[in-house]
Amino acid sequence: MIFAFDGGIKRINTTPYCPQGSLAERVNRNLKAALKIFHRQSQRKWDEYLHFLAFAFNTACHESTKFCPAMLFLGKELAMPLESACDLTQMNVSQDLKKGEEFWAEEIRNLRRARDQVDRRYNAGRKATPFKVGDVVFYQVKVLSSKGKGVSAKLGLKWSKPMVIAKYLKPNVVQLANAETGVVVRKARVCQLKEYHREESSRSTTSKG
Repeated sequence: MIFAFDGGIKRINTTPYCPQGSLAERVNRNLKAALKIFHRQSQRKWDEYLHFLAFAFNTACHESTKFCPAMLFLGKELAMPLESACDLTQMNVSQDLKKGEEFWAEEIRNLRRARDQVDRRYNAGRKATPFKVGDVVFYQVKVLSSKGKGVSAKLGLKWSKPMVIAKYLKPNVVQLANAETGVVVRKARVCQLKEYHREESSRSTTSKG
């Protein structure tokens, strides 16, 4: 954590119970697909070959950055098993990559280009969010079953008590506050929200006269 702060890295928490905002879930998806391919017939020793899959992922060219993760993290490509066993210096002459600020400027351009492409694909056909700051909403609650506490997820409430949208953190992420105290409670994505309809104060008063 101290290394991250010293390096100017800003920590951002993802929305609870919403894996769409976590890049780790994308990595898990790729890992799961690779495990299915290589261990669909014999599934008893899949954990003994994870280092081979990790090597494959770290040496594969990333679609967004146009470079492999090892190059971005270590500044060089990992040596292949054949290169470690034999001297292939004359046979494998790697191109001299751009160094310094020019190299990272190109990486930033590649990431921004990939981000814009993902945004266009994600936003295609989507409607604008109907919520605005100050709206009272419910957010979806995830209840975890616990035998020790006598809690069953099937019997738990699916929606929270009324909350107020304090502000928008991102176009699809809001900050929710307690409707009575105004204290910030949590973050939520707009897909986890439901509109709150206020009850009429008293219908008897309208029927008088």
